[in-house]
Amino acid sequence: MKKELIVVQRNSFIRGDFSNLEIRDIKILKLLVSKVNATGDKFNDYYYITKDEVRLFQFNERNIHNYIKTSLRRLSSVFIVVKNDEKEEVEISLVGKIIYDKKNGIYKVPLSPDLKEYLLDIKKEFTKYNLSNLVYLTRKEQLKLYEYLKSISFEVFVISIENLKVIMEINKKSFESFFNFHKKLKETISTINEATDISVKFKIVKENNQSKNVQFTIKRFETKTLISNTLTIESLKNDYLDKVILLNNDKFIVQDIKYDSTQLLVLAFSDKLKLLGKLKFDTLGSCQKYLQEQN
Repeated sequence: MKKELIVVQRNSFIRGDFSNLEIRDIKILKLLVSKVNATGDKFNDYYYITKDEVRLFQFNERNIHNYIKTSLRRLSSVFIVVKNDEKEEVEISLVGKIIYDKKNGIYKVPLSPDLKEYLLDIKKEFTKYNLSNLVYLTRKEQLKLYEYLKSISFEVFVISIENLKVIMEINKKSFESFFNFHKKLKETISTINEATDISVKFKIVKENNQSKNVQFTIKRFETKTLISNTLTIESLKNDYLDKVILLNNDKFIVQDIKYDSTQLLVLAFSDKLKLLGKLKFDTLGSCQKYLQEQN
């Protein structure tokens, strides 16, 4: 995917309650949002997404079609809660009917009119980031905290632990323990620092020697990686087509890398054996690792 995909959303939408959605659903929603012209005043009839675009999120899923369908169905059936002000909460729908173009492997998805005030004609109180920043955020609390931190204009700010739990949507009883919460926060910040365009430090502070709060310090960078430069079949082909790999000490030349219905295939030919071999992998990452070890 050559086009750089940018997600632009009003901050009130980012801070909404997405507790009825899983991480994969939110990522696919953000992919759809990245297709929207945020300076326009109306939505397209449909926004198009492909299996290859969804695969860029590194989902470890063999049947990607069912995976996408399940998420799109959930997006079409749930509401999220957005606070427009201190007195008003609004429940909004996300997407409408879903059309699958079997011939071209394309999903056509209309966004709900409820989203217009959060995604269109945006001039203030909004956040923008490259979609690639979500690729390696594998847990919902990581994505939610990343977006929240991106939406804050201060370099240093303080927030209560209780409010932070709401933002990260970690409301399980196990996180009532400060030790467990602190461990989860450290893990989340570590991932955000490694995978996104911001660098975050935090420390626990107390007010009146009682309530615990968290102080964040944020440093912002240019986007570390564009989604067009993430691992794809095309990048694997560029790196490994016509390269020699050894299978049982016999030399094979990589001829093609492609998906079948459930797995990633590497086709390699041995001139000596006059044999075309097939190697099967569950993910792009495992395929890349194997080919790197062979060269």
